[in-house]
Amino acid sequence: DALAQFAADPSRQSISVDPSDGGGWCECEHCKALGSVSNRALTLANETAAAVEAKYPGKYVGMYAYSQHSPPPTIKAHPRVVISAERAPEST
Repeated sequence: DALAQFAADPSRQSISVDPSDGGGWCECEHCKALGSVSNRALTLANETAAAVEAKYPGKYVGMYAYSQHSPPPTIKAHPRVVISAERAPEST
């Protein structure tokens, strides 16, 4: 889908690969082997970024860090993955 989006609009600078807000993550043995929900979401973003970089160098893949995938992952992000997190409001 990401490659199709860049093919349809080569002027695009980035695409989003945010997971669903609703939870319901698969807990089969294969999926659990990928690690935490944060690791799973980042794995998708990393694989997408690698495919995009190969065909459309210089483009970015974005994702938000929140809800079940807000804890820091234990894997590194691809250099073309941009993770956005909302800062918690300051206490008064």
